[in-house]
Amino acid sequence: MRRLPRSWSALFVVCAVGCGGVREDRTITFSADGDKVGFQHGQEGVFVADKDGGGLVKAFTPGKDVLATSTPLWSPNDKRLLFATARAADGQPPPPPRLAFRAEPDPAGDVRPEQAVVYTCWLRDEPAGDVTPEPRALFAASCDHVGYVAAGLAVRWHPDGRRVFYVDKVGGGHHAVFEFDLATKSSRRVFPAADTATALVFDWSPTSRHLVCVLAGTPGQRDDGIWVRRDDGADWWHVSESRPLADAELPAALERLRATRPAWTADDARFAFATDVPGTNQGDAGRHVLWLATPDGRRVERLAEARVPMRGPRWHPDGKQVGYVLGGDSPALRVAHVGAGPRPALSDRPVRAFAGWSASGEHLAYTVADDAPSSKEDEEYLLIRPVPLARDAVCLAAGGGAEKGRVVFSGMRATFLNWSPREEKLSLWLTFSPTHRSVLAELFGWGLRRGDPAAVLDVPTGRVSWMAVNPLEKAQVGHYYLLKRDDAEAWHWYEEAERGLPKAKDADKRPFVERLSETLDRRDDFAFFQYLCLHRLGREAEARAKLEACRETSRGLGKELAAFLPEDDGPGGRTHARILAGARGFLALAEALYQAEVFLSLDAVEDGRRFFRGQFDAGATDEERTAAALVLAQFLLLQGRHADYADFVTDTVVPFVRQAWNVEGRTRLTADDFQRLGSFRLLLAGATMGPLLRAEFLKHLPADRAESLATRWAALRREVKDDASGLAADKVLEAVYVRLGRDEALQDVRRRLRDNPVAGEWEKFTADLAANLTMGLFDEKIWGKIVGAAR
Repeated sequence: MRRLPRSWSALFVVCAVGCGGVREDRTITFSADGDKVGFQHGQEGVFVADKDGGGLVKAFTPGKDVLATSTPLWSPNDKRLLFATARAADGQPPPPPRLAFRAEPDPAGDVRPEQAVVYTCWLRDEPAGDVTPEPRALFAASCDHVGYVAAGLAVRWHPDGRRVFYVDKVGGGHHAVFEFDLATKSSRRVFPAADTATALVFDWSPTSRHLVCVLAGTPGQRDDGIWVRRDDGADWWHVSESRPLADAELPAALERLRATRPAWTADDARFAFATDVPGTNQGDAGRHVLWLATPDGRRVERLAEARVPMRGPRWHPDGKQVGYVLGGDSPALRVAHVGAGPRPALSDRPVRAFAGWSASGEHLAYTVADDAPSSKEDEEYLLIRPVPLARDAVCLAAGGGAEKGRVVFSGMRATFLNWSPREEKLSLWLTFSPTHRSVLAELFGWGLRRGDPAAVLDVPTGRVSWMAVNPLEKAQVGHYYLLKRDDAEAWHWYEEAERGLPKAKDADKRPFVERLSETLDRRDDFAFFQYLCLHRLGREAEARAKLEACRETSRGLGKELAAFLPEDDGPGGRTHARILAGARGFLALAEALYQAEVFLSLDAVEDGRRFFRGQFDAGATDEERTAAALVLAQFLLLQGRHADYADFVTDTVVPFVRQAWNVEGRTRLTADDFQRLGSFRLLLAGATMGPLLRAEFLKHLPADRAESLATRWAALRREVKDDASGLAADKVLEAVYVRLGRDEALQDVRRRLRDNPVAGEWEKFTADLAANLTMGLFDEKIWGKIVGAAR
C-alpha cells in the first residue's frame, strides 16, 4: 500500500513559505436551496453557475493588487453572495516561494505565506430577472495574515441574513469578531470583550442556535480553545478540554484553529472536535483525542483516542455516527458510533479527504490515493520519474458506514469535495496532473502543466458537469477524456479550447528568450495532445500536420540560437557549430521529455514506446533521434521490459553513439571527455547505460539473456581501442559477471579496471552526469545567457 508522504510535503511547504503558511480553501459552495453553485478561481475571478454547471457567469473580477479572494458564501435565505478580497497592508506583493523556479497552483490549495492585509467585504445582491448586479463593497477590515481571506475565515453571514460577522484586527496584534448591520451600516464588537486572542476563527452551528469561536495565543494559553454561545445571548462556554489545539499539516496558529473547529450534528445537539494532548513526561509522545461535547449540560467525553492525528470529523444526518480520518503514514477512514466506538477502516488505500454524508444520509464520500500505471517507486530512473499521488479516486459508500466504498470517479486529482444540501451531488475541483516528471520539469518547472476545472459530480449517474472558465481549462477536460479513451469527446473539448485561444499573429516580434521560455514552459500548449487525439481518431493527415507544427516550433528556436552563441572561445574551446549542435540537442531533449510526460499521464505507455521507436528510426535530425533513443530507453524501463532495454542499449544505442564519434572526426574517446561532455550523444550513452552498470538491476534478466549480454559486451570490449571506452565496457561486464556468478571472468575485468589509466576520472564522471544532462549541453556562458534570460 502506498503511504502518503505527509512529513515530506509538509517539510517542503514549511521551507517554501515559512512556519506561518496557511492553506487556501477553494470549496465550491451550494446555495441554501441547492440550485446554484459559486466558487473563486484566483485571478480569474468569482463565478456562479446552476447546480449542474450550466449558465456559468463571472460575478467578479479581482484587481491586480488582490492577493486572495475568499470562497463565496450564499445567503441563508436567498441568492445574495458574500465574499472578501485581500490586498497587502503595505501595498507590497507577497514573497514568492523560495524552492521553485516556476511554482504551479496546488490542487489542494496554495499555501499562503504570513502577510498583513487589508480586506474588503463584498456583497452581490440577488439577481432580478436577467439583470446580474455588480458586487458592492460593504466595509474594510484588517488582519495579520492573508490566510484569513484565502482560507475563507474572515466573514460569515448571520443566520438571519441581515447581518455579517467578520474578523478585524484590534490593539496589540490581536483579533476579534465583529458584527456589521446591513441596514444601518454600523458595526459592534461580539467576542472576545478584551484584546486577548492573537488568532481566532468562528462560525455558526447548522441550525444557527450557537456561535462558536476558537481562540489561540491568549495570555498563558488559559483561554485557548473552543468558546460556544447560544444566539439568545447566554454566557459563553469555554470548552477547557479543547485548550491543547488539534494537530495540523502546517504549524501556523490558524491551521491548528481550523483543525480544532467543532463538527456539529444536524440538530445542534452535540459536536465533535479533535485535540493534540501532549505527553506527561519525556518518554510520552502524547496522544490525539476525538471528543464529544453536549452544550446542554456542558458535558464533554472521549469518543476515540489514538497515537496519530484524527482530522476532519463529520456527522451522519441522524447524529448517531461520526466519520473522521485517522492520520499517520497511511491515513484511514473510520466511522465511530456514539457509545459503540470506531469500526474498522472503510478503505484499503490511504484516504486523502472525507466529504462526509449526503443530506439524506444515503451515501458517504471520500477520496483515496489512486496510483497510475507504471508508477513504480522502487526503480531508478535518470530522466523521467513517477510522481507519487498524482491522482485521486472518488469513492462512494453506503451511509451505514459498514461497507467499503466503490470508485465513482478516477483519473484526476479530486479536491474540496462538498455535498449539495438537497441532492446526491458533489461539487469538487478536478485537476489533470502529470503522473511522471522529467528532470527538466523538476529542476525548472518546464513540461506538462496541471489544470483544474471546477465540476459537479452527480453521484447516482456518475455524470460530471464541467465549469471550465478559460480555453486552457477546456483543454484539461479534453485530456481527461483522452485518458479515458473517449477520443471523440476529447476532440470536442480541444476544438472548444482552440476556438477560445487568441489569434496567432503573422509574425511574432517578441524577444527570442521570451518565446524560448514559453516553449519550454508549456503552460499554454496542448497541440501534442491534439496530435494524439487525431491519430486515435484515424485522421492521419491532420495528425501529421499537428505533429509537424510542434516540431517546427522547436526547430525554429534552434535556428535562432546561432545569434546567441559565441565564436570559438580560444584554444581547446568548443567551436560555434559544436555548441549549436549541443543547444539543438537540448531543445530536442526538452521536446521529447515533454512528449513522454504526455504519454505517461494518459496511461499510454505502449503508445509512447511505439512513438519514440518511430522517432528514432525516422527522425529528421541526429538531435531528434538522440533524444528519442534516450526517452525510448526510459519507457522500456518504465514498462519493466528489462531485457528489451538491455538489448536496445547494447545493439542500438551504443553503435549509434560510436558512429557519432567517427562523424565528428574522432577515432577515440579520451579521459578529457569525462571532464567535459561536449557531445550530446556521449551524454546519451551515460544516461542510458546507467542501469546496466548495476548487478541489482541485471537480476531482472533471465540467465540466458544475461549470458547473451555478456557475450556481446565482451565482443564490444575487444573492438574498442581507447581506455575510456574500454572502461565503460568493463563496467557493464563487471555487473553482468556478478549477476551470472562468473568469478574468474569477474576477476579479469576488475584487474583491467584497476589498471585503466582513466579509472580515476570515473567517480567524477558519474557524480557530474545529472548536472551535465541539463547544463553540460551548453557552455556556462550560454546557459547563463539563454536560460537565465528566459526566467
